[in-house]
Amino acid sequence: MKRIVGIILIVVGVLLYLFFRNYDGNFLPYPTLWFFIGIILAIIGFKLFVTSKSKTEKEIEESYQSEIKRLKENGDKISVEFKDCEIVSSNYHVELPKSSNYRVQAWDSLYDNGKSAENIEINQSRIIYKNENSEDNNVFISPLINKDEITLSFRLSNYKSTVIYVDKLDKDLYYFDLELLDE
Repeated sequence: MKRIVGIILIVVGVLLYLFFRNYDGNFLPYPTLWFFIGIILAIIGFKLFVTSKSKTEKEIEESYQSEIKRLKENGDKISVEFKDCEIVSSNYHVELPKSSNYRVQAWDSLYDNGKSAENIEINQSRIIYKNENSEDNNVFISPLINKDEITLSFRLSNYKSTVIYVDKLDKDLYYFDLELLDE
């Protein structure tokens, strides 16, 4: 709904801007005011459009949150101490162009002096827990955490343990509770 309102505000704002940009008539008073109202409406509409989530994004987020809630309420709880976990790092480099303009990128690619792109290091880690107490020897892997291995180890040293919630029927469906890292 926010997206539709945003699009309508953008259209109305642009139309007001275009109409009152060169308006010389006497029928509507204060054409400069209407000109700026058009610009403001377009900006508000753009902000509404950009900040609103699409319906599918909301549905996916709600489904994910309800699944986590279901696992927390009904799943088996495995208490995990961080000293028994392994942190695996996955670092890589990405080369991003400094300009978002494709024409500038094309000219830069012809004359590349090494300054047209920026090399950025991406640090990601996962926490792996091998449950050796069960007969299945399950391995639980956390989702990607946007921290390097040292920073994550330091953050986890403040906490002793966490919980993994496992579905009773499907042992491959689990939630590695790392909400303590959000604090």
